[in-house]
Amino acid sequence: MKALFYLIYKKIKNYFIDYRYNVSKLAILFIFIILIIFSFYSSKFNFVTRDISELYSLIFLFYLSTYIVGSVQGLRAGTAFFSKADMKYLFVSPIKSRLVLLYGILKQTGISFCIGLLLLLTLPWIKQIYNMTFANLVILLVCYLIVILTSNITAMAIYLFASDDTDKQKLVKNIIYIFCALIFIVILLPAIAKILTGKSILQAIVLASSAPVISLIPIAGWMQVLTISWIIKNNVMFIISIIPTIAYIFSAVIIILKLKSDYYEDVICRLEIKNNPQSAPSVEIIKKTGLKRGRKSSVFFYKQILENKRRGDLFFDKYSIFYILAAFIFALFTKDKTLAPLFIFTVLLSVFSTSPSRCVEEFNNHFIYLIPSGIFKKLIFICAENFLKTAAESTIIFLLAGLVMKASIANIIICIAARITFGILYITVRILCEKFIKANTNKIITIILYFSAFIMISIPGVIIGALLKNLYPIMYQPGFILIVSSIWNIFLSILIVYFCREMLSYQEL
Repeated sequence: MKALFYLIYKKIKNYFIDYRYNVSKLAILFIFIILIIFSFYSSKFNFVTRDISELYSLIFLFYLSTYIVGSVQGLRAGTAFFSKADMKYLFVSPIKSRLVLLYGILKQTGISFCIGLLLLLTLPWIKQIYNMTFANLVILLVCYLIVILTSNITAMAIYLFASDDTDKQKLVKNIIYIFCALIFIVILLPAIAKILTGKSILQAIVLASSAPVISLIPIAGWMQVLTISWIIKNNVMFIISIIPTIAYIFSAVIIILKLKSDYYEDVICRLEIKNNPQSAPSVEIIKKTGLKRGRKSSVFFYKQILENKRRGDLFFDKYSIFYILAAFIFALFTKDKTLAPLFIFTVLLSVFSTSPSRCVEEFNNHFIYLIPSGIFKKLIFICAENFLKTAAESTIIFLLAGLVMKASIANIIICIAARITFGILYITVRILCEKFIKANTNKIITIILYFSAFIMISIPGVIIGALLKNLYPIMYQPGFILIVSSIWNIFLSILIVYFCREMLSYQEL
């Protein structure tokens, strides 16, 4: 056990020492502190106090999604818990394999919690809107840490149980599907019943997710009860919710210790495949080969569509579905029928949901340099798949939000078109940055540069729209600023693609 404490101590110590020599980490920490200060400052504005039962529903959904996503990591085998450095140093050290397992769980919990510290940006807003005390905000973070810990313990138990047997993996997947389906039914059916009685969609979901049966759901339901009991000062509920949580953690740890401990070989094999994907054996059966559609530059668009189809995410991948659900939940909790807050929220999400890595990967493919076609057309077609995905996301998001918020058809159409143009601009900005950023640049610094460039290029369109709206009152129409911004985005996107055309004039070998 001393070895485990030593590993954790050295891990934490080296993490902080690394800040002395890593400029990128210092920059990220500085930006994070600025954002926290800004969030606390913005919380001083007057907001309408909302019903705290809405917060109870939000934290239940958040805890539930965190628990399920974390638990599913167990199906990804040991690569979710161990790195290549662990394989080289820990697996050959005289430390018991079970202690190495506990170290993997705690390390992954720490990483997840550090990512979850972004919740600090929302705490001032929660404090102001729901009239929360500082102690209540602390309990939200504590419950989040417990959810992360239990999800990682569950993931480790799933890995040890099912990593060596595909039938067991299918069994675990079916159990997870059934668990999610039951929760969906438990929430959906009462919500529909409430809607039929005249309740709004938001009120129906809040009432359904606050029902007594929800408290029986493992971890997410228990943490919701623990949070509520702390806020309302109910000691009995607090004890009732914390006892099954402790029992769950101890039971899962005992199961982990009783299961097999000879996982080293499996983790090593999977880490080798992860670091060298070309060596992975192909198990997918492809009945049709080749492309039946597309000529010259358009072949890249159909190639990407075919690859998406084979992966099972033709228009929406798992991240797109998550962002659509996040936007829908945001729409439920906002009362602004102009869709303006939702539009800003979705544009910020598009920075993370729009992944232009597919078109960037084509630059490393020699075929794009060999096809006899115009360079401008090549750039357009390698980005066309991302354009289509952005259009599909935008349409679904604002159609659902428009129905929930009862917005006008004109506002819905304007928001759909504007978000598509912002998505197109972000993709072209990524291409522009690829022209100047070196390949070995830190990924986090690269993302910050992408985001900064996107903001600087898109802001002038918003400013021009606002100036025209103030100078010419006849243009005072809903969505006028978005229309001007959309025109600006399209113009800049075409201009960027045109000036980046020399990227395909040669290939650096």
